[in-house]
Amino acid sequence: MKYIVAVSGGLDSVVLLDMLAALHDKTPKLMLVVAHVDHGIREDSHLDAQHVESLAAQYGLPYETTRLELGDETSEEAARDARYAWFETVRAKHRAEGVITAHHQDDLLETITLNFQRGTGWRGLASLRTADERYRPLLGASKANLARYAIDNNLSWREDSTNDDVRYTRNYIRHGVLPKLDGKVRKKLLVLAEKQRKLREEIEAEVVKTLAGVKDEVGLSRHKLIMMPDAVALEVLRAATGGKHEPFHLRRLLHFAKTGRQGSILNLSKGKNALLTRQRLIV
Repeated sequence: MKYIVAVSGGLDSVVLLDMLAALHDKTPKLMLVVAHVDHGIREDSHLDAQHVESLAAQYGLPYETTRLELGDETSEEAARDARYAWFETVRAKHRAEGVITAHHQDDLLETITLNFQRGTGWRGLASLRTADERYRPLLGASKANLARYAIDNNLSWREDSTNDDVRYTRNYIRHGVLPKLDGKVRKKLLVLAEKQRKLREEIEAEVVKTLAGVKDEVGLSRHKLIMMPDAVALEVLRAATGGKHEPFHLRRLLHFAKTGRQGSILNLSKGKNALLTRQRLIV
């Protein structure tokens, strides 16, 4: 079993790496590759890369790194997308099972709060989880517990100055919102997130079954889509298109399947097109 370990050099990922390295020593079949992304946003970011490289050498693990040169105007979303695109390249190169990240309980709460602010649908309560070859083993651990582990084990890490910049929405939530949550509210949010995670898994399992009854080697049955409740049909279309389209585009696609004429083509999004035959929707 081989996994790519995403290590920024910050406290969370340094703790993750130390924990996994200890497990690696006890599990001969477990292979780890340390991967670090220098986004090219901070002037001193190269020092993070050097620190992570030294940690990889300390643990005797192979090391991969890249510099993206994104610039200081890059959004959090763009940086994340670029980072994960590179991780997938490294995963493919090493034929690894997946990418392990250091997201923890506080990150989960930040994501829930951020999605609430954006007007999330039901997925927003379960968006940060282990799925799609991305493994997040620290989601049950608080930031305070990780800090305690790092101190107890004499770990060294680097602080990213951009984490204190409250112009970034996530940072504002981290420093201005979460500290104001009392223990009861925090616990309720975590319980809600866990319930939603389980519910999402159940829904996705049902969608897979439903999709199998709608899809054939040509495309999706228009009749079966039309006969479904819209909420179900939208979930089926999401699964059929790889889950990469926004709800607006999926609603357009469903309307197209219901009302479009044979031979019509819909420019969906992300360079994808949909074609209608008399009986099939082909994406």
